[in-house]
Amino acid sequence: MTLLPQIINQPVTELAALPANELEQLQRHVEGFSQQLKACKERLSDAIALKYEIRTASVRQSKAKEYGLVRFDDESITVEADISKNPKWDQQKLSDLADKIRASGSDPSEFMTITYKVPESKYNAWPSTLREQFMPARTLNFGKQTFVLVDSNSREGK
Repeated sequence: MTLLPQIINQPVTELAALPANELEQLQRHVEGFSQQLKACKERLSDAIALKYEIRTASVRQSKAKEYGLVRFDDESITVEADISKNPKWDQQKLSDLADKIRASGSDPSEFMTITYKVPESKYNAWPSTLREQFMPARTLNFGKQTFVLVDSNSREGK
């Protein structure tokens, strides 16, 4: 049995019972497979883009559609080409517009969503008196814990 199916089909409890050095080796191998898979996906994606970019541009032009989903057939295969629309808004200009809307007697929230953010690095640099004022508005969520196993015999200096 090859490594990936072995890991996928083995119960997690059995994998957890393996010695640390075997888990470290498996983790290292899987990371290598992951990097190879990522490189393969990028290369294949580049090849597909190269094959269809001219035809896709022609279809987009004929439909006057510079973003979104377009479809066309290549033999028995339907090619779907999608370009997402990612607008970026100048925050200072939006703030100025919100002030103008508010000054005219209207509610800016009828026209835009207003979000306040505090970068964690700035929050941590504040004096405690300022941090205490913001504390009721702050909820700290955590990501999933990750583990990396390192063979201490292979570290530099050993």
